[in-house]
Amino acid sequence: MLALFTGDDLSKLTAEVAGKRDYFSRTVTATEIKQVLDLPPDAQRADALAMAFQGDEAAIAKEVAEVFAGQSKTYQAFAAKLLAIDYKNPDWAGLETLFSLFLYAGTCNSKSVNFPQSNHGKAVEAMAPIADAVHDWMDRVAAAKAHLWAMAAVDRTMAIYRFGAVFCPAYEARKLAMGALDFDDLIRKARALLTDRDVAQWVLFRLDGGIDHVLVDEAQDTSPTQWAVIERLTQEFAAGVGARPDRERTVFVVGDKKQSIYSFQGADPDAFDQMRTLFKDAHQAAQKPFAITSLDHSFRSSQA
Repeated sequence: MLALFTGDDLSKLTAEVAGKRDYFSRTVTATEIKQVLDLPPDAQRADALAMAFQGDEAAIAKEVAEVFAGQSKTYQAFAAKLLAIDYKNPDWAGLETLFSLFLYAGTCNSKSVNFPQSNHGKAVEAMAPIADAVHDWMDRVAAAKAHLWAMAAVDRTMAIYRFGAVFCPAYEARKLAMGALDFDDLIRKARALLTDRDVAQWVLFRLDGGIDHVLVDEAQDTSPTQWAVIERLTQEFAAGVGARPDRERTVFVVGDKKQSIYSFQGADPDAFDQMRTLFKDAHQAAQKPFAITSLDHSFRSSQA
């Protein structure tokens, strides 16, 4: 884990892990992660070398050097670096050289040696006879880079799962020893209280006598666990039954998916749409009014 740690705030990392403890309660295999990333089960880092070096690269590099012999020093330098790669025994250093020559990086500018430069008409024209072969090679190099990124994601995901499998139980034990609960615990225990068959109906009956209106603000940042609590609290609202059937009870939800803080307390913007559909179906089934409105103009920053 430490070998892959980026050096970011450790407390932030552990808070993220603790907030997603349910994910770390099961064993995850590298094969499962590879499937999510569209990688074959037997994928290895070395596959990147096979993608970039298929046997004809030395000949292509030689043709590039011949084509660029009469071009600018920039392109001659490009060709020289391409020729210097050991194509008989391709290695990671050679692959990194290809990355630097063929793929754009964040620091590239108009003087970059990355190839090709579409506005360099003479060079592009000179390369035309071998353009297809070079572009195919570039695509394979790009695929190799993407493959390494995916394999790195596998390694990091496996590492965080191994860490979480040890950290989460230790975190829970520490809270138990201190008699402490965190915010996620409060939400989980509220959900458990409302879904436990032994006590849920009694709790809901008692609550039903005191809840007429529910307001959910910043709904785009509401987690599925929090929505489960809200759903249980409002399940009788549309039906018009409960401790006080004579009262008109309402649910008012405010949110903007575009403003979602995706990492905040397990926020799930998609759950916003799912709950809207659930509330809509329940109200329409009970022939109760249900409105979806939007604030198309904001006067928050305008003159009075």
